[in-house]
Amino acid sequence: MKFGTPLLLAAALVLASACTRMKVACERTASFDFPTTCTYRWVPASSEILGADDTLVDDEIQAALARALANKGWRMAEDDARLEASYYIKIREHLEYSSNSADEREFSGGLVFGSGSKGWNYQERQPDLNAYTIETGKLILSLVDTHSGKTVWQGTLTARIDRSLPLDKRQEQYLKIARRLVAEIR
Repeated sequence: MKFGTPLLLAAALVLASACTRMKVACERTASFDFPTTCTYRWVPASSEILGADDTLVDDEIQAALARALANKGWRMAEDDARLEASYYIKIREHLEYSSNSADEREFSGGLVFGSGSKGWNYQERQPDLNAYTIETGKLILSLVDTHSGKTVWQGTLTARIDRSLPLDKRQEQYLKIARRLVAEIR
């Protein structure tokens, strides 16, 4: 039993580090009281949003959000829903760089013969730099009160996503993202 506490702490640190790559922000209407059990129905986002090239709407993401909401005690109800939920993901690609060099202070040049002039010269070594295209997704979830028609909660979560993963790994990734965002509904 001596290993129980350190093992639990190590697992908590791994989980915390996995969530630190996710940036979450939310806005809520203070006057709306979210009950412990809430009903909702899915509605599509506006056609302006859905028509943009960088917008992603995916059944796998909706299923992950529905599962996270169900774990919170919410249920889907088409006719008597208290909230309308809509979601979409804005995709952004950017380059990330990495180097194979173990240490930036590493010797980065050397003597070469016959490079541009006769004899021996000092020449800088070309850095081992690798460029990767990374996709970042910003998941936006909006909850609108069906009685007033006003947005009562909107949350965004930005995280690195990998749509090339196998289906089971992608579903796991989406569920982790959905749980983290839905945890902010209070």
